[in-house]
Amino acid sequence: MELELVDAPVFRYNVKEVYLTLLHTNIERIQFFEAVDSDTYMVMSDGTRTIVNAPLYEIEELLPANSFFRCGWSHIINISRINRCYMFNDATIIMDCGEEILVPRFQRRAVRDIMEKLYSNQDRKIG
Repeated sequence: MELELVDAPVFRYNVKEVYLTLLHTNIERIQFFEAVDSDTYMVMSDGTRTIVNAPLYEIEELLPANSFFRCGWSHIINISRINRCYMFNDATIIMDCGEEILVPRFQRRAVRDIMEKLYSNQDRKIG
């Protein structure tokens, strides 16, 4: 039995569907997006997780760059939802919902710069 090749692209996600999902979601309530295995989740401020059928790079293009930051291979975080940031050996961001996100080494300087800009006029400290 021979396999027949088909010249149609195979996508597991629909960009228009993802765009509409984000359009009807209050962006301020989004804590972060997380890629786990082949699934992508949108985590909201109340802790609910919704599967978003698109890879992070597609979601990243649809989000406002001044509000969201790609933190490593598996997270896009809402900058305004950062509660604390520890910059020790294992740099960690703690979101408002309590979730901890590890910051990879190649992103530490960018995270530190974001935190300094974000909290330069506030009392929060960068550890």
